Amino acid sequence: MKTIYFISSPWPSDEDKQRAKDLGAVIRNGSKVTGVTEHCESVAGAIPNAYSHFPVADKSKEDAPQPIRPKRGRPRKQVISNDISD
Repeated sequence: MKTIYFISSPWPSDEDKQRAKDLGAVIRNGSKVTGVTEHCESVAGAIPNAYSHFPVADKSKEDAPQPIRPKRGRPRKQVISNDISD
C-alpha cells in the first residue's frame, strides 16, 4: 500500500520526516503538484487539491483514545439510608 505524505515546502522538517516514517509514506512537495501524477492508496500531510479525493492516512486517529459514551437505559435510583445504627 503506497501512501504519499505531502509537504508545502521544498525540504521536509524533522516532524514531517517522522510522521511520514510512522505512516510508511514517501514524501512529496505538494506545492509543485499540478495534477495526479503519482498513484497511491492514501495521502497525508499538506494534501494538494489534485489529491483531495484520495483517502487520508492518519495514524493519530488510530492511536487516539475512543470517546467515552454514556450508558443507555434508565438511570438507577440512588438509595439513601438514614440508618446510622452499627
